Amino acid sequence: MAALRESFAVIEFDIQGNILNANANFCHAMSYRPEEIIGRHHKIFVESDYGHSPDYRSFWDRLSRGESVTGECLRIGKKGDEVWLQASYSPVHDISGNVYKIIKLASVVTQTIMEAAASKGKLEALSRVQAMIEFLPDGRIITANKNFLDAVSYDLAEIQGHHHSMFIEPDVVRSSEYAGFWDTLRTGEFVSSECKRIGKNGKVVWLQASYNPIFDRKGRIIKVVKFATDITRRVHAINEIENGLKKLANNTLNYRLTTQIDPTYEGLRNDFNTAIQNLDQTINTISTSVKTVGKGADEITTASSDLAHRTETQAISLEETASRLNKLTDAVTRSAHGAKNASVLASNVRTNATRSGEVVNNAVTAMEQIRNTSESISQIVGMIDDIAFLTNMLSLNAAVEAARAGEAGVGFSVVASEVRLLAKRSADASKQIRDLISSSDVQVQRGVDLVGTAGKALRAIVTEMSHMDELMSGIATGAQEQADGLAQINDAIGKLDHMTQKNAAMATQCTNASNHLDNQAKQLESLTNHFKISNSNERETSIPMLCGV
Repeated sequence: MAALRESFAVIEFDIQGNILNANANFCHAMSYRPEEIIGRHHKIFVESDYGHSPDYRSFWDRLSRGESVTGECLRIGKKGDEVWLQASYSPVHDISGNVYKIIKLASVVTQTIMEAAASKGKLEALSRVQAMIEFLPDGRIITANKNFLDAVSYDLAEIQGHHHSMFIEPDVVRSSEYAGFWDTLRTGEFVSSECKRIGKNGKVVWLQASYNPIFDRKGRIIKVVKFATDITRRVHAINEIENGLKKLANNTLNYRLTTQIDPTYEGLRNDFNTAIQNLDQTINTISTSVKTVGKGADEITTASSDLAHRTETQAISLEETASRLNKLTDAVTRSAHGAKNASVLASNVRTNATRSGEVVNNAVTAMEQIRNTSESISQIVGMIDDIAFLTNMLSLNAAVEAARAGEAGVGFSVVASEVRLLAKRSADASKQIRDLISSSDVQVQRGVDLVGTAGKALRAIVTEMSHMDELMSGIATGAQEQADGLAQINDAIGKLDHMTQKNAAMATQCTNASNHLDNQAKQLESLTNHFKISNSNERETSIPMLCGV
């Protein structure tokens, strides 16, 4: 008994349950001192509800009748903490065979109980959320929880005692990999994998499973416990998404995921449908734009070719126009120089005509003077004629006197005759001179008239030459301005010709660029034609399918 007291917590009660004694182990386990508990009832170590329950009264009735009670029991320590004991209540009889006290031997198993409870709780928690099945090391089924049975659609009675291979496809069962799977478990290694299993009536089930060998105290495998999560819906969802991605990889953009999948992946399904729809719309828009660009590129190519041709034609025409304009400019320049020279000549002619007018005026003046002189000479000739007449008269008188004088007057008569002849000759000469002067006067008058007419004509010529000089000066100025204007036009035409040549080159480049753009558009259109988009075919949708292996 002393040895037991050393090893166990020992406490003694009378048959009513009052504490008679307790060793140090018990007091330490319950955090009491002996004097704090001796004389008090056993109820101080139990919960209040249990202490007033029929079970508690029955417990003491059994002890008082001499029945032993053994088991795990929960007791309350001084500080209110729970203490689990593995206890044995043993009634002690007197010589008469009556029970007079009860001795309790106990060991504290609080930690063991807590660990067991934790393990049990964990197992129960796993059993609530996971499928669980137990096998013998040879693969025969011991038991399975509801989650597993629901997953494979079997009742427990339908699978107990059967081999694990009932859930496996025949080809897999016959494989070396399956035999190796059980060999691995029998060596004590756990196996974790995502596996395909066949339920009742060929139902395909996908499980995320962990096969765990369980050992006895000697390290021998006594069973294999499998914890599994039914991931069939997840696999279906992944297969659906994988199929959608394959469609996407094959450029099928009108495919949509429409079947119901695991809610966990519903967001992913929606995102996939949204993404492929956006890509479908984008490629559709690109395809339409590419066709529009291609058509525009064709039109640009045609327009650029026409523009290049027209620009080239225009460049040739401008070049010819520039050449002709150069010749015209040279001609106008020469005309301007000729007009300038003509203006100078006209100016010189006007000057000479003006001088000729002055000469004619001087001639008219001289003719007037000649006429005046002729008139003076006519007057003198008249006087000479008068003198000749008087001389003739005197000679006649002298002849008469000489006749009267007779012979004495013969000599004087001869002189008188000679004087008469001289007077006659003077008269004749005077008459001739007068006739000549009259004729000269007529000629002089005619000359004066002619010179006057010539003067008028010269003045008119001077006036016309002045007007012509002004006109020629205007023509020369205009011709020079035309020459300058044509030179500017010629320069502008040259620049225009240069720009046209550049435009022709740019039009050619534009044609080449538009041809390149057209080729690129056709290539891009060819690429977009690889996509199956919503407007090219009917939209494809996902259909329910069994999971692949």
